[in-house]
Amino acid sequence: MSYFLYAETAFHHEGDIDYMIGLVDLAKSSGADGIKFQVLLDYDSLIARSNPGYDDFKRAMFSKEHWRQIIEHARELGLKIVFMPCDLESIELVKEGYFKVDFLDLHSVSFYDSDVNRRIKESNVPLILGVGGRTLDEMKEKLAYYGEQLWCFMVGFQAFPTNLEDVNLEKIAMMKGIFSQRIGYADHSHFDSDDAVASNLRAFNYGARVFEKHLTLTEGEERFDHIASVGEEKFEKIRDLLDSASESQTPALPLDEASFELSEPELDYRYRQKIAVPTKDLSAGTLVDENMIAFKMCGNVDGITDLSGLVGKRLKSDVKYDHPILKSDLENA
Repeated sequence: MSYFLYAETAFHHEGDIDYMIGLVDLAKSSGADGIKFQVLLDYDSLIARSNPGYDDFKRAMFSKEHWRQIIEHARELGLKIVFMPCDLESIELVKEGYFKVDFLDLHSVSFYDSDVNRRIKESNVPLILGVGGRTLDEMKEKLAYYGEQLWCFMVGFQAFPTNLEDVNLEKIAMMKGIFSQRIGYADHSHFDSDDAVASNLRAFNYGARVFEKHLTLTEGEERFDHIASVGEEKFEKIRDLLDSASESQTPALPLDEASFELSEPELDYRYRQKIAVPTKDLSAGTLVDENMIAFKMCGNVDGITDLSGLVGKRLKSDVKYDHPILKSDLENA
């Protein structure tokens, strides 16, 4: 294939299955090759009670039966399924064959979640890896872990909206000189910006061959992720631009380390990742063990992302259930 263009739905459906079916139909009629679903079944395993958006996102939930209906409808239309598991239950259902998918996509918030990564690896399903908010070393570490299962690196991140200069599309051409994997582009420009369409052609010319774009039934209608979501007309324009693009492209560029330095918006995006929270109220003086810890989204917090920074450490502060454990809460931190 010369390129692969898929529509991102995220939580734009807001728990309305008729709206989601409409998005699937629109993806097909707009010329998408595939469609991406962010699947969450066990809400409290992902979102901490301390997260400011806890109540907002809880209403945007589907049952596994609803998800099966949605995915089967997309498959009947001939769309490839990009499946982003947001919890362990959804990955297990992929492994068991309940959901039939073509690609898995590791959610950025689960980048350091060892349980999620292990189950994705066990599935052997080709992986699309978003690298917004990630360093070059982190990309190399994930490639070493997944090997050939890692099908594509996706450049881009969501900043509601994302300014193109913060993405630095030249990274695509640099990454082509480093990795043999496909390089893709996930565009999150403002829906009313010229970049919402044109940036995809720029990314193609730098060597991107996989493209993700948020899709909406009504452009500008206030829903989750509406800032970066385009309607049918613009999605078709993206498809037309890519169809007419020349296969000649910018050759791989030499590595410029500064191009991989994270901008402030990219750091904000990174800090949405899962961090350590206690599974019950913990008092100062507690010696932390792994049974006391879960990893959840708490908002934009620079917290602790793995057990190695916690187990065997003693708390010097009280920490409430489902609130971030920070390095400043630990003795001798």
